Amino acid sequence: MNSRIVVTADGSKTLTADEAGTEIYHSRHGALAESRYVFIQQGLQIFLDHAGPASIRLLEVGFGTGLNAMLGMQWAQAHQIPVDYTGLEPNRLSIDLLMALDYPPLLQVPEADFYNLHALSRLEVPCFEATVVTAALESYQGQPGTFDLVWFDAFSPRFQAQIWSAEVFQQLFELLRPGGKLVTYSAKGDVQRALKATGFSLEKLPGPPGKREMLRATRPA
Repeated sequence: MNSRIVVTADGSKTLTADEAGTEIYHSRHGALAESRYVFIQQGLQIFLDHAGPASIRLLEVGFGTGLNAMLGMQWAQAHQIPVDYTGLEPNRLSIDLLMALDYPPLLQVPEADFYNLHALSRLEVPCFEATVVTAALESYQGQPGTFDLVWFDAFSPRFQAQIWSAEVFQQLFELLRPGGKLVTYSAKGDVQRALKATGFSLEKLPGPPGKREMLRATRPA
């Protein structure tokens, strides 16, 4: 598949994920705005606001372009809270295509950090340690109760329905510690029902630009 660059409404770039260009890696209403709102404001920031943690262990399902990871690095360094990040991505993108997204100058992060995370699958900088695993969630062998937070950033249920199943959410439920949280941009009814069937408690939150709602799920303590 030949991905194409798409400029979204806030000026940040994303990529097409199918030949027709109907599925993309981030919202057309603003790639950067969506990532900051869903995964930083409604994900990482909640821990700072309510718990003041000494550190956070974070799992991202759908590493993709690395935009969320770079924003997570910025957040960790700004708040001086160590974040141990694991990203899962079975379909890695080419470095040339990724560099065309221009994320380092957009975010004002070192180009070397962005390059190393993609090319070497490993990044260690102050307050942020990251590993990218070239694997789908189904084959990932993580320890139960490991993570404080899951960023669920898979392609849409319309495009990749199988990964939004109760079986997948059960695996994530077990990987989270009690009280751990999962955030995702989708609030579709089928997604809500799958999360509830797994045992998560749900919050429906106002969505990012272009979406009415998003979800935050919590594994009960």
